[in-house]
This record gives sequence, C-alpha cells and structure tokens, in this order.
Amino acid sequence: MSRLFIVRHGQTAWNLAGRAQGHTDVALDEVGKQQAAATANALAGIEVDEIWCSDLLRCRETVAPIAMRLNRPVSYLRELRERAFGDWEGEPIEDIRLRFDAIASEQGIARTAIRPPSGESLEDVAARIAPLAARLRSATTSIVVVSHGGGFRLRNSSITELVRAGEGYAVIRHSDVAHLGIVGHGSE
Repeated sequence: MSRLFIVRHGQTAWNLAGRAQGHTDVALDEVGKQQAAATANALAGIEVDEIWCSDLLRCRETVAPIAMRLNRPVSYLRELRERAFGDWEGEPIEDIRLRFDAIASEQGIARTAIRPPSGESLEDVAARIAPLAARLRSATTSIVVVSHGGGFRLRNSSITELVRAGEGYAVIRHSDVAHLGIVGHGSE
C-alpha cells in the first residue's frame, strides 16, 4: 500500500520568535534537535521506499536521524523549500500577514498572488512544487517527505500520515506531535 509521511522540520529560534524564515538557512535549536530524534524514533520500523527532503538546513538536520533509523538515502530537493519571503525574511510573521491583508485590500488582489520583494507568491510556490505533487499523486511507493509548514499549519516535528485511497490519499493523522512528549509540542 502506498503511504505518505509528511514531517515538518524541528523547532528553530526563529520559530519561537515568530519570524519568517523563508529561504534563510536557519538551523534547529536544541529543542528542535531533540524533536528530530523523537520523530525518528516515532518513524522507526515503518516500511519506506524513499525519503525526500527540502535542501534547507533545518530540514536536513531533521531528516538526518530519520534517514539513519530507516536506513534509507535522502533525495534533497530545492523544490520542497519554504516560500521565499525575500526582503521580508526575518520579519515578524504577524507583521507580514497584516501587510498581505493591506496589499490585498488596497490592490483588490488575492493574497495568494502577492509576492514580497525578491520573494515568491503562494501561486509561485504552487507552480514550483507542481511536478513533485504530480509524482506523489502517481506514486506506488511509500515516501517520507521532510519539509516546511507552509499554508498547512503543521507543527514543528509533526507527522502527517496519508494512505493511497483511489486516485488520491486519505488522511490517517494530521500534524501529530504525540511522539514529542516532554520535548515540546511544536510551534505553529
């Protein structure tokens, strides 16, 4: 049976501070490293054929213990990167949300079309990941994907599990952090 495990990277100092990371290569903090180890333990023993990972450091540090536990090589894919916030990277996420709302209102455009200076719109991100999404739709193997939260509000080091159901996937668990225990519950 085809299964898909989506893992969001562990916690970073910028997550705690509520700062937009985008393509800035922020490392895991100490809690994030503990979360990555706990996530690897939670996935130990699953049958998986492939591991895909964003090439950004916070994801590479999250996938390392997972790949070791599952004894599988990792494909690092630039397409799996978080949305680029360009000149706005490092700014508070809440400030960026307010800026998006104001631009959408003033210009009468959808928030998904707004592109930060030197960054990407959500429409740009959708186009970037479309080929990978097509591969996942047709996959007959089990895959672990380590990436970012994006628009899905996944918690740090959470596991989302899906199984093949007809032409798509059925959700078994979403943003599950039960495996983290006292390591932390993951931030938004």
